[in-house]
Amino acid sequence: MKKCEYCGEDYSPHPKSTRQKYCGRSCKYKAAWKRNKETGHIRSYKGGYPRAVVIQKWLDAQKQDEGTVGCHYCGARVTPQTFQLDHMKPLIKLKKSQVKLASNLIICCESCNREKGSHYTYKQFLALKQK
Repeated sequence: MKKCEYCGEDYSPHPKSTRQKYCGRSCKYKAAWKRNKETGHIRSYKGGYPRAVVIQKWLDAQKQDEGTVGCHYCGARVTPQTFQLDHMKPLIKLKKSQVKLASNLIICCESCNREKGSHYTYKQFLALKQK
């Protein structure tokens, strides 16, 4: 018998598993959620960026645009609920330590974010939209 590291219940581990720490998948996933929440590795809201980064990007954009926020590419007005964060340099080209840098993020509308996708670089798409 072993003791679950999450809930503390006694359980019989799978016969072939020597490294089992949890009584079941539920406790395993709950422990992972708790661990990720504590370390800030949860990717859910606005690309998984820390809330402070998302709020700061929004406030910076408001200051530049006199209280309202427009899409960086097309200028369409976006709200706090509809704006998206786009990466100027694609995630695949970044080092792990650079992924969450606020300096690589811009505010844009969903339409432009989907259209740009991974088809264009930041400069190519900006030039395309400004024609």
